Amino acid sequence: MKKLLLLGSNTGSLEIAQYVRSRGDYLIVTDYYPKEKSPAKQIADETWDISTTDIDQLYEKCIENSVQGVLSSTGEANLKSAMELAERLQLPFYVNSRCWNTVNNKIKFKETCKKYGIPVPKDFSESDSLEDEFPIVVKPADNCLNRGLSICREISELPSACAYAYENSPAKNIIIEKFVKGIQVNVFYHMVNGEIYLSTVMKSVTNPGTPESCYAVTYNNPENTERYLEKYDEKVRTMMKELGCRNGTAIVQAIESQGEMYFLEMNYRLDGLGFFQTLKEASGIDAVKIITDVSLDGKTDFIPVSYRKENEGVYCIYSLWTYKTCRIDKIKGVREIQEILPDLHFQMVCEEGMETEVVPGTGAMMMNISFCRKSQKEISETIREINRMVFVYDQENKDILAKFTGDL
Repeated sequence: MKKLLLLGSNTGSLEIAQYVRSRGDYLIVTDYYPKEKSPAKQIADETWDISTTDIDQLYEKCIENSVQGVLSSTGEANLKSAMELAERLQLPFYVNSRCWNTVNNKIKFKETCKKYGIPVPKDFSESDSLEDEFPIVVKPADNCLNRGLSICREISELPSACAYAYENSPAKNIIIEKFVKGIQVNVFYHMVNGEIYLSTVMKSVTNPGTPESCYAVTYNNPENTERYLEKYDEKVRTMMKELGCRNGTAIVQAIESQGEMYFLEMNYRLDGLGFFQTLKEASGIDAVKIITDVSLDGKTDFIPVSYRKENEGVYCIYSLWTYKTCRIDKIKGVREIQEILPDLHFQMVCEEGMETEVVPGTGAMMMNISFCRKSQKEISETIREINRMVFVYDQENKDILAKFTGDL
C-alpha cells in the first residue's frame, strides 16, 4: 500500500480519490475546505487542513508520514504546488516544471508555437499603436475559463480591459492580441509513457446573440478532425514531445477562421469541465488512471487508444451561462434528469444562495454537462431535454440560464 497526498478540492479530485481507494492505497487530502464541502475529504483515509500553498509545512508533513505520491486535479495553483512539492520530495509527477512553465503561460506558449510553425493570433504590447487593429482581445497570461478576458472594439475600452486582465492575473502578465472571429476548436490529447495520442477534436458554438467568448455547446465532428490531422497534428505532437509531455492529458485550444487555425493556449491537466469522465466512459481513455499511476508508480500500465474515426461517437459539453446579476434562490432539475439520464456528468459552478458576478460583455458560467451520443441529432435531443428540466431561479422566481436554442 502506498500513500498519496491529494491537494485541493477542484473538479476531478473526487475521481482521483475514488481511483486511489480502488487501488487499495492510502489517501490523504489537504486544503482549507471543511469535510462537508470536499467530496474527496469525505472518502479519504486522512485529512489535513494545511494550505496547498504552504510548501514548507507540506514537505515536512510528507516526510513525517512517508508520503510516496503527490497530485492535484484541475486548479492551476494547486497543480503548481503539487509539482513543486513532488520535485522537492524527489517523487514522480506527470508534468515537469519546464513544460508546465511554458504551457501555463499564454505568452510563452505563443512563442513556442511560433518556433514550431504553429499559427497564432497577432499580438501587441500596451505601447503599440492599436487604432487600426480593433477588435482586439485582452486577457491574463495565466488564467482560464474567460476570467479577466475582454473583447475591445475601440480604443476607449482598452484601459479598463487591461486593468481587468491584470486583476485576474496571478503573475500580473497580460496578453493583447488580434481578435480572430471564428469557431473555437478544442483538441484533446493523452500521453502514455512518452507516446502522444489524439483523443478527439471538438468545436464550440455560441448561442445566437450572446458574447463570442461564451461557448454554449462543444462537440466533435469528422470534418474538423480530418482538417486538423492534415495540417496541424504533426507539428503539435512534435512541440509537445520536445517540451517533455510524457504522461497525462492535454487540451489545445485554437480558433478556426477562413480555413486556418490560430492556436491560443494549452492546458496540461484534467479539463475543468468534467469532460474526462465522458471520454473515459465512451472511449476508454482514463486520464485519472494515467496521472495517478505516474504519481505513485512513476509509470502507468494503461493501454493507449489511438484515434479511429469509425469508433468515435459524438461527444458534447453543454455549458449554461447567465447574463444576469442576482442572488440564486434555487436550482431545480439536476438530480431529476440524472435519474433519467445517468450518463450526464454535471460540473456545477453555481449553488443556491450565491451572488452571480456578471462582467459587461461576457457572462457567468453556471454549469457544464458532458455526455456522448451516437449522432448530432441525439445530442440536440438531449440538450432539449436538459432545457426542459434544468433551471436556476433568482429571487424573483425567474430562470436565469441562457439555454442553447440554435442548430448544431
